[in-house]
Amino acid sequence: MALKITRKLPPATDRVLDVPEGDYPDVASEIIYFVRRRMEQFRDELNEFVELREEAAPTTVLQARVLNGLLDHEFRQWLKYCER
Repeated sequence: MALKITRKLPPATDRVLDVPEGDYPDVASEIIYFVRRRMEQFRDELNEFVELREEAAPTTVLQARVLNGLLDHEFRQWLKYCER
């Protein structure tokens, strides 16, 4: 099993980013926060978009919400990995 070497970096939040050795902490932090903002924005926009179309295409809206839930779950898992 390979040894994972990391450095701790305090981010703008109350959590500590787990930055892999060799990555620039500022750049890694910037990437993580960019992804976080975009995922939150996507989730909000998708919910607004499908809500207006629910009566016309209920099955497709349900599938879009399931996909959004899966993406959100995977994103939260990734964020837990990055923020400790």
